[in-house]
Amino acid sequence: MAEIQIPFEEIMDETAVAVGMMDKYFVYQYCNNKMAELLGLPVKSILGRKQSEVISEMYAKSVGVKIDSDDLKAWLENVERMQSSTTERQFITDTVDGRFFKMQRMTLSDGGHVVLGMDITELEVAKQQLTQLNEVLHEQATTDELTGLSNRRALFDKVTIEFNRAKRLLTPLSLLILDIDFFKKVNDNYGHPVGDRVISQVADVLQKEVREYDLVGRLGGEEYAVVLPNTDAKQAGVVAERMRLSIENTTIEGEQIHIKVTCSFGVAEICASHNDVDDVFLSADKALYKAKQNGRNKVVVA
Repeated sequence: MAEIQIPFEEIMDETAVAVGMMDKYFVYQYCNNKMAELLGLPVKSILGRKQSEVISEMYAKSVGVKIDSDDLKAWLENVERMQSSTTERQFITDTVDGRFFKMQRMTLSDGGHVVLGMDITELEVAKQQLTQLNEVLHEQATTDELTGLSNRRALFDKVTIEFNRAKRLLTPLSLLILDIDFFKKVNDNYGHPVGDRVISQVADVLQKEVREYDLVGRLGGEEYAVVLPNTDAKQAGVVAERMRLSIENTTIEGEQIHIKVTCSFGVAEICASHNDVDDVFLSADKALYKAKQNGRNKVVVA
């Protein structure tokens, strides 16, 4: 039987797998076309050269593997440390031209190294698109469309987290509930589009008056809530009064309209008698009711 000659290099050049082989000194002894394509250099510029030299040329020409570092020397030293400390490693790398490869590096018994890479660009792009879609869906599910504030569901979830943290750490936590006074008159006199503009502008004022870690949400209709971590009732009352004045001094401008509105505020700080978030909301809601009974455009602290 005649001996069958297997055209190794021809087969390797046709395979979808990027293949590179280096000796124990990290000098390339073999590189197929797919690996050369991954590295962004011709095969002849890779064979017989050390890995660090190939990477340096790749980095200088802005081709091949993406290197997110301004210090190439330190980056190379880190790569060599990892290669010396592990006999096998799997990782994902991306290239300057936007492709993604799943890589596997193995150290052979003679000290040489084999590097394999599989193009997974389509899979990685699909994963990124799915992640972005999930982020959009989450934002839509937790954000009030009109104002961009947290919606009622998200607000209660976040308040619950802050409530439990405050109870555990024995730190103060205050809640403001407010709504726009005589809002029905705005809708009746100017129409719902103007009413929506008023709701949005009040939301903007509230956002400007809080700290980065405070939370403003829309409970629904013309009603809002503001969560103030590490804030006692006295301090929260000061914040509410500042908000009240800012809203009172704001004019909602539109086509032939100049509207001023006011808001009433109820303030509550968590205390021992509050067993859960609902109890805190109830206290703040009762304070809001008193503010309305006392003539509106007022702050009442529970």
